Amino acid sequence: YLRKVAKSKQSRSLDLSCVGLWSFPPELSRLKYLTVLSLTGNSIAELSPDIALLTALVELSLADNSLKQVPVDLCRLTNLTDLSLIDNELSSIPPEFGHLKLLKSLHLDNNDLKTPPQEVVMKGTSEVLAYLRRIMGARDSRALELSFLDLRTFPVEYLGINGVK
Repeated sequence: YLRKVAKSKQSRSLDLSCVGLWSFPPELSRLKYLTVLSLTGNSIAELSPDIALLTALVELSLADNSLKQVPVDLCRLTNLTDLSLIDNELSSIPPEFGHLKLLKSLHLDNNDLKTPPQEVVMKGTSEVLAYLRRIMGARDSRALELSFLDLRTFPVEYLGINGVK
C-alpha cells in the first residue's frame, strides 16, 4: 500500500484495487497531484468529503464497493471525465452531478437506482447528466418537463421540489 502511494507521485496514478480498504484513507486527500485513482474491489461503505480535495482527478473508480450514497462533495471534482460507481448499493445520484461538465463516462451498472430512473440510466451518460441538470433547474424554475423520457414511475427527487408544474 505505502509503496504504491510512493510510486504514485511519478505516475500521477494510484491503484488501490482489492487491498481490503473499509474506508477512504485520509492520507490520500493530500495527494493533490493524482489524476487517476482506483479504489475498486474494496469494502468502502462511505466516502469522506476529503475525497473532494483531489481536484486534479480525471478518472475515479469506486466500483465494487459497498457505497450506499455518494457525497455531493464529489461534484467539486470538476476535472472528472470518467467516474465508475458500478456494483455498489446506490439508490440515488445527487442532482448536483449534472454540474460535472467534463464527465463523459458515468458507469452506474448493478446498483438499485431509483434516481435517476433506470429508463434514463440505460440511455447513457449524457442523458443522465441532462436529467440531473433538469432536476437542479426545477428547484429554481418550479417547472420540470419529463414527458419525453417515457418514465414508468414518478421519480422520488420531485418530492423535495415545492411547487413543480
